[in-house]
Amino acid sequence: MKLRHWQSECVEAALNHYRDINKHFLCLATPGSGKTVMAAEVAARLIAQNKIDFVLCFSPSITVSQSISDTFSKRMGARFDGIIGALGCSYTYQSILFFNKEFWQLLEKNRVMV
Repeated sequence: MKLRHWQSECVEAALNHYRDINKHFLCLATPGSGKTVMAAEVAARLIAQNKIDFVLCFSPSITVSQSISDTFSKRMGARFDGIIGALGCSYTYQSILFFNKEFWQLLEKNRVMV
C-alpha cells in the first residue's frame, strides 16, 4: 500500500519516537485523511521489529471498527479479530464498559499498541 507523503513522515516520526522508549504518540488529522492506514503501517513495522505483540483499536461505531479491522488485516496479512492467532482487534468505545479487570491486566503484562 503506497503511503501519502504526510503518512510516511508520520510513520517515521512515530517509529523514531518509540525507538527512544517513549510510550505515547498522537497523530491528529482530519476525518478520512488516512490515519488508519498510517497506524496500520506503524503497527506492522513495530510487530516486524518485535517491539509489540498485539494491537487494540477503539472507535466510535461498529462501521468504523470494521473498517479499521479490514485495513489492519490487509496491511498485516493476518487476522485482526481478537481470536487466538490474530495480531489485534478493533472495538467500539461502548465495548470498553464490558471489559473485565483481567482484560486490562493484559495491557500491563504484554506489549500492546493501542
